[in-house]
Amino acid sequence: ARAARTAVDAVSGLLGGVVTVGSEACPGVLNLAAALAAFRHRHPAVEVRLQVSGSEALIEDVAAGRADVAIAVPVGPLPRNVV
Repeated sequence: ARAARTAVDAVSGLLGGVVTVGSEACPGVLNLAAALAAFRHRHPAVEVRLQVSGSEALIEDVAAGRADVAIAVPVGPLPRNVV
């Protein structure tokens, strides 16, 4: 739940546009569907795109700007521009 809240908080200032969220196929105890639904309810003008991949690819996508946020497990050092 904390990861979902962090992801939502990271983009909570958006008024409109597109946000791309990356996640592994099985994000564990996180209820990603509920978190994304809550975000869409609060920000109906924002289109949410879900990208499903492995952690390494998701982290690379955030670093490269192809995804705005990702729920992933780091498999090594993170790129400098990813927290």
